Amino acid sequence: MNNEKKQLQEGQGILFANQSENLSAPNWKGTIKINGELINIVAWNNTSKAGMKYISIQKDKKGVSKEADPGQTSI
Repeated sequence: MNNEKKQLQEGQGILFANQSENLSAPNWKGTIKINGELINIVAWNNTSKAGMKYISIQKDKKGVSKEADPGQTSI
């Protein structure tokens, strides 16, 4: 497999497992590229009342990344 990193394309995103021990912290953190901007996103693993598993996603309070962090925005 090629180890070369690719930059995120428009509409593409990536999530990384969050290693926080805080139980209310998001399970996932990442970035999505929309309209040329890198937007920080967070996500939580959840289970509905009916027992269906789902992931809830929202924009991180940190908002928009000015510059790409190669460790967090490359795939």
